[in-house]
This record gives sequence, C-alpha cells and structure tokens, in this order.
Amino acid sequence: MSLVTKELFKRCVIAQQSAYTELLSLCSPVFEDDGFITTAFMSAYSGKVELRCGPAEYHLELFVHDDTGENRRTLSELIALPNVREWMKANRADLEGKQRIEAEVAYAFRLLNEAISRVPEMNWLRRKSKP
Repeated sequence: MSLVTKELFKRCVIAQQSAYTELLSLCSPVFEDDGFITTAFMSAYSGKVELRCGPAEYHLELFVHDDTGENRRTLSELIALPNVREWMKANRADLEGKQRIEAEVAYAFRLLNEAISRVPEMNWLRRKSKP
C-alpha cells in the first residue's frame, strides 16, 4: 500500500471518528502499520472497532471486538445481526466524487451508527445521552 493511500486512510478514519463523536462512543483511533496493512483501533466502553486497509486490490475490512478480547466479529458475522443485512441492502457506499477508501470508511461509520449500534448486544457503541 502506498504512503499516499495510508495517509488518506488515516485522515478519513480521524475525520469520520470526529464527525461521529456525538453519536458513537469510540475513542480517537490508534493506528498500527505492518508495511502492507494499516489498522485503526478505536476503543469504546465495552469493546473496540478495528478498521483494516490493505493493498489496493483489497477493500476496507471492519471488525468489532467485545470487551473480553475473545470475540472478534467479522463483517460476515455482523451481517447476521438483526436488521444489519437489511440496512446494508438498502444503503450502499456513496462513491460519487470520492476515492474508494474515503467512501468505504464513511460507509463503515454509517453502518456502525445506523445499524450495528442499534442491535441490543452492540448498544455499547452508542454514546449515552446526557441527562
């Protein structure tokens, strides 16, 4: 993955996390880079979200970890959660005027906010309202 792509991925994740700070309980991302894949980890109250970006032929990968660290759900597993598959069928990534990584990162945050975080077992992703 090129340095330009890595930097674009990092900028997009930081921008989306900031844009969703009032809605999702995700902390600022921590990045790891192994030379081929750049990973963003964002902790939350009862788990963390992992976004992975690799070489150009790969798409962004989304994983959700529980707080025990023993359960790392893949997108295939997340799709099986109530209403997530239906949301994904009805909502596609908006690629118009955007680079693929930018669109995929934005879509991942929309998916987290509008579908995954609304599943009762994943509600720890939602920011709690202030009284």
